[in-house]
Amino acid sequence: PYTTLFRSDGGDACAEAEKVADENGGRLTGCEVRGERPRFVVEVTVALPLLEGRGFNPGEVERSATAGTV
Repeated sequence: PYTTLFRSDGGDACAEAEKVADENGGRLTGCEVRGERPRFVVEVTVALPLLEGRGFNPGEVERSATAGTV
């Protein structure tokens, strides 16, 4: 499973997202932190390779996720 945990104060969310993407075989292709404590949003984009030999094209998929305080 692809999971992560980042500090609720925002911390260095982009560095953590890059670490987690790498640990799960992906690569971080974008990261943006908007706002300041206590209200902030982190948006990350990660690319992951698709399984080989399955006839998929392109060879990777890219998806974005958003998290933060409200």
